[in-house]
Amino acid sequence: MSLKSAHTGKIGKAFVNARILRSMTCEEVASITFINVEYIKAIESGDYSIFPARLFAVQYFEKYANFLNLEI
Repeated sequence: MSLKSAHTGKIGKAFVNARILRSMTCEEVASITFINVEYIKAIESGDYSIFPARLFAVQYFEKYANFLNLEI
């Protein structure tokens, strides 16, 4: 599954900025949201190839976006 593009990279940057505004590390977000830290890093980098299926990528993306109150 290749979901990496310039667009996903820009969206990933929005996740990074929102997380940093909350002064949180990826590890802190992972412990609160129960999202694997590697998945968080993948979403933030815009590289969804780590996910076993597109459905997982979409669900974790939505869960992380909701946690950060992002409307993407």
